[in-house]
Order: sequence, then structure tokens, then C-alpha cells
Amino acid sequence: MSISRSAQADEPVLIEIKAENLEVYINLARSYEAEFSSLTHKMPNEHGIFEPDTLPNPPYVGYLLYKKNIPVGFCIFEVNEEFNDISEFYIIPAMQKSKLGYSLAATIFNMYPGQWQVRQIPGANDATAFWRKVIGKLTNGKYTEAEVDDTDWGRVMRQQFTYVARNANLQSAEIIGLRGIFSPAIADKKSNDTSSNKFTVSSPK
Repeated sequence: MSISRSAQADEPVLIEIKAENLEVYINLARSYEAEFSSLTHKMPNEHGIFEPDTLPNPPYVGYLLYKKNIPVGFCIFEVNEEFNDISEFYIIPAMQKSKLGYSLAATIFNMYPGQWQVRQIPGANDATAFWRKVIGKLTNGKYTEAEVDDTDWGRVMRQQFTYVARNANLQSAEIIGLRGIFSPAIADKKSNDTSSNKFTVSSPK
């Protein structure tokens, strides 16, 4: 896969996961699964490898987040009629204070506007705090939260909300620069003006 010139610049970019870059996702997902195994109690296979729980096959969609051509995170989510659902969301530990998580979440929600839900397993207190902050900022606090019994994960904390797209030009793009209206400083202005948006969109080759 080639990456556009803008993707080679300093700004982070989002690239849809397809067959040609699936291995990159799997490599990152193995680190993600190992990092959270203290909460999930998941064990590696006989080769010492943590295999990912979710692959980006329909109805799941996935994107890799790159910074300076290095993969630093991903988002896997399920698209369905009732609620789009975040299944896996990860920023590598070295980049978790960079606010990339906010930009990644905001961009995904903008690309797939509508009804969303996010769930956190017991003990994932940092994840719950992150999602409360991100969703609260993006929706002006208009979301619901409840502790519920989940068929996949057991007892979970769940946030549900409706997201209205701020930039219609980002619908289902395959490569996206994350600079622009989704940077926290600009998003705080709560403006619908997209004239200063600097997103770059192109297709993998």
C-alpha cells in the first residue's frame, strides 16, 4: 500500500484496514490483547501469541492510525441498524497522552454519524474515564450511561449517544488526515464552520 504525500507529513492519518495491511492490525492487536489480559484473563496460544478477538470483516469495519508512517493505534467497530458499536479501540502506550485517541474517535463518529454505543468491561476505569470525556465533549454531554448485562462481555459500563456529522466530506474515506476540526482546541469552539478543515483524503493503491 502506498500512502499519499499528506500522509507522509507530520499529521496523523487514518487508513482503512484491508487485506494488504491486515497484518499490521494483527500485530498491533496482539499487543492490545496482551496489555488488557489482566482484565480479560485472556491467555496466549501455545506459541506465546495473543490473537485478536475481532477482525475487520463485515459487519465490522476497521481503521489503522498512523503517525509519521508508524502505526500507533486502531479502531474496530460494528455497523448495524440499531447502534454502531465500538468493538476494539487502541492507542499504543507511548502515544496515549498525545490526544490522538480523541481525534481518532471523533473522526470515526463523523464518518459514520448516527446512533452509537461504547462499552467497557469491569476494571477498565481509564477507558471509562476516556470515553466519558470524549463523548461528553463531542455531544455537549448529551449521552446516556448505564451499567448493564452484556451478552458478549458480561457486566459492562455502556454509553449511548447520537452523533451528527460535522463534515460530510469524510464519509467512508479510506485515508484521512486527522488535522482540522477534530483537534481538541478547535472542537472546543463548538463551531460547524468547516472552512478551515485540513483533512486530506485519498485511496490506498
